[in-house]
Amino acid sequence: MLESWPMESDLARWGVVGHARAVEMLQHAVVAGNLSHAYLITGPSGIGKTTLALALASTLLCESEGPRPCGVCRGCRRVAAGTHPDLHIVESESTGAKLKIDSIRPLLHQLALTPMEGQWRVAILKRFEEATTSAANALLKTLEEPPSYVVLLVLASDAENLLPTIVSRCQHIPLRAQPVAAVQQALIERWQVTSAKAAELAHLSGGRLGWAVHALHNPP
Repeated sequence: MLESWPMESDLARWGVVGHARAVEMLQHAVVAGNLSHAYLITGPSGIGKTTLALALASTLLCESEGPRPCGVCRGCRRVAAGTHPDLHIVESESTGAKLKIDSIRPLLHQLALTPMEGQWRVAILKRFEEATTSAANALLKTLEEPPSYVVLLVLASDAENLLPTIVSRCQHIPLRAQPVAAVQQALIERWQVTSAKAAELAHLSGGRLGWAVHALHNPP
């Protein structure tokens, strides 16, 4: 782990609130050209796993000649819209449902093909603790012998909920709860929430900004 923290402008460009050390590590790996073929990002629901994974995907698929991700090029816009041909997002049909092998097989077929645009194919596997044993074992074959252009981002609540063979083949990035004050500040600055409402959501969130934003837009 680098001793220095990323510049504030770098964090803003990635669009990730908090988790500075995770951003720093991934950003350094991109710049140094030593990305792992697979990352396991863990943490409770709403902690920011998907946001971090999409930020890395944008960085890898960005078409800008300058700092990446730029957020405005065609690559970044397509990642944000979920339409980039080299970005693959796989999850079960609903939270709590099983992720079956039939959902993994098409992904593995796509990952065996060279990228349609640029240098990388990026796969984000959400809530992978919901994968059946057969689905997890199917992914394991790709983890053991990944194509050089593939980056797999496995998201799960806890590494202990996955097969040890999956965990051992990924670089683990655990995400922790943020200070309540940081969640409150982000709600005020990014979502223009009133101070009182931001304080209420921040305290209820347990340090999970994603949970707070979801609760803001989906009140009981």
